[in-house]
Amino acid sequence: MVIDFTTQSNVANAGTDFVEATGQLTIAAGESSGDITVEVLDDSDVEGEELVLLTLMAVSGATFAAGAINETAAINILDNESVISIPIVADDFTIIEGDTETPSTLTLNLDRFGSLSGTDTIEIEILAAGTNPAQASDFVDGFSSTQVTFAPDEETKTVDIAIAADEEIEEDETFGIRLTNVGGSAAVPSEELIFTILDEDLSISSTSDQNDNNTLVLDSGEEFRFTITANGNEVGFSQQLVAIAVDSETSLMSTLGNISGLPDTFSTDNLFVGGIRLETGTFRFGLQNPNNGTITPLELSNVTSDGFNLSGGGLEIAVTIPDGTEQIFVETTTVGEETALGVEITDGVNNAPNAQVTVSATLHREAAFDNTIGFYLIDAANDGAVIDPLTGQAITGSTSSNRLGHLQAAIDNTLISAAAPSNNQTSLIDETFDITNLDTDVQLFLVPYLISSELPSDFSNMYSSFLGTNADGAEHVRLLSNNAFGFEDLAGGGDNDFDDIVVEINGIQVI
Repeated sequence: MVIDFTTQSNVANAGTDFVEATGQLTIAAGESSGDITVEVLDDSDVEGEELVLLTLMAVSGATFAAGAINETAAINILDNESVISIPIVADDFTIIEGDTETPSTLTLNLDRFGSLSGTDTIEIEILAAGTNPAQASDFVDGFSSTQVTFAPDEETKTVDIAIAADEEIEEDETFGIRLTNVGGSAAVPSEELIFTILDEDLSISSTSDQNDNNTLVLDSGEEFRFTITANGNEVGFSQQLVAIAVDSETSLMSTLGNISGLPDTFSTDNLFVGGIRLETGTFRFGLQNPNNGTITPLELSNVTSDGFNLSGGGLEIAVTIPDGTEQIFVETTTVGEETALGVEITDGVNNAPNAQVTVSATLHREAAFDNTIGFYLIDAANDGAVIDPLTGQAITGSTSSNRLGHLQAAIDNTLISAAAPSNNQTSLIDETFDITNLDTDVQLFLVPYLISSELPSDFSNMYSSFLGTNADGAEHVRLLSNNAFGFEDLAGGGDNDFDDIVVEINGIQVI
């Protein structure tokens, strides 16, 4: 039998992976097979198995199976090279330092590609490298090395590097990982891989130990929780706790005044606001008088990696890093060109068209007027427009810049209304309401209002958390804690104690 043959490139390439071959094979009478030789070229590329096609044509003497004249055979070229790599993306080059309670571990996955037929032993070495090299003390095992062995057909190995936790305030540090093949033929990266340890210790320092300027230095932005406790020497009117930077003032939270006496039922101990972020900079702290804007400086002390203390004006203020467990019910948000105080429920609605909301709250009173408290919905993303809970749509002409239209819409779409309790008594709110046909891009806030005594047609004694909707242009509601706010019910700001009605939010449920 006479057979013509020729090679044909498939995955393998002629000239680099094999030598092209064309010829004729003769299988003599009485013989059952013959040999065709294809020369395979060796290279250093890691490329896996590659395919060469061999085209056969029966010229004379016999045919292939089923009488076929043409047939194609496949030749597999097995790669004899392999490589070890660490497949990582950008974020994988960093590891948070962690602390003693939650130490960090960098996990490296080593993948082997190409020929898996042999055994490879790889050494992984930690070394000082990069722009700000780490120290041996930054690792549980110091600058060390370890080995892993790939058995035949094994593709992946895992190595854990334990980062040593500390509370030292320091810059981010870098280190290198070097791979060396100490037993086998697999190639490894020729350069070290550079990783960064991210320092998350509180970056604050204080000069108060050296001088009396009570200055806090923040080397990076940080969120804080401010907890206020009165020591019996506080002033009678509500003040704003402010952080004073070189060129700005940031209002943090309000203190509670007591000119006419606090509601006996409401505790002023441990009022806190968490999640307040201060950016990099130098700060002093003070209490601002709402009547004349003067600021009483606060004394800074006990600065540590966990926080610091402030004192003055009859108040003791503990400042710590929030642990993420406290519930934040009441907050302020930017609406147009002003801010509003309320209860954010957008996250609970979670872009659903319909929602059912249950509000549980306690009302505390120390006031001469028989006030009424109400709540209504606004869309903070739409200039504070009032939301109709039945249609889920913003009411035309009800934005916070349109005083009468806004307040009328608030009355017409009140979701919760409650009369104040008797003096130094409490009353409970436990109300459920439905919202339907919501747009997916709304930013829903449940906003409070107070009606002082009877409501006239000009809404002159209806006070919202929107300053622009108040007829006297005065502030009438202030944030006292993450779950409480206080009302001032006298026109023009009255005595500015913000304790006439205190609303304490006990729980919000959105389903």
